[in-house]
Amino acid sequence: RVAAVRISPETLVVEKGSPVSLTATVVPETATNKNVTWRTSNSYVASVSSQGVVNGLAQGHTVVSVRSDDGGFVAECSVEVVDYEIRVNGISLNHTTTDVNVDGTRYLVASISPANATNKRVRWVTSNWEIASVSQNGIVVGVRKGRAIISAITEDGGFVAECLVSVNEGWLDFIDGCAAGSFSPFFLLLLLPLIPLFVGRK
Repeated sequence: RVAAVRISPETLVVEKGSPVSLTATVVPETATNKNVTWRTSNSYVASVSSQGVVNGLAQGHTVVSVRSDDGGFVAECSVEVVDYEIRVNGISLNHTTTDVNVDGTRYLVASISPANATNKRVRWVTSNWEIASVSQNGIVVGVRKGRAIISAITEDGGFVAECLVSVNEGWLDFIDGCAAGSFSPFFLLLLLPLIPLFVGRK
């Protein structure tokens, strides 16, 4: 018959997300039934598998116990879970305003603070997909003339940085400027031979 059960180690510091194994020893070694059951007093802080593997889930304290099936002997380990994660405290973009032509592209770059933050994942969104789209790599594409706000949102902390994007129609906006008298006649004469090139690129 089982006379006792021991656990090793009896105190443990485990980092959040890093599994560590505990060892249960049934006494005597010649006991017929050496089966044991593992439990944790706080499943929010740490979990424990049927093999005694402890996984830190959140910073805090819990007690992991092992109980022998034969005799119900119990041994305990005091577990402290620590969180060394470096949290995000801000985000910025390489542009706060920019412009792009219809079907043109702009590349926005998000900078996370601090630079050594653990989780640097960012989600990109646009305020109006009909004006400008944005990929999850920060590539903005002009869809039609207008304005849209492109936002980068950190997964850690939900910090937001924004860029106001003005979408132009390229050479058509240039023609509108000419019609409105925005350019001198002499300047227009110099650029007149280039207009077919703009049209061809459109």
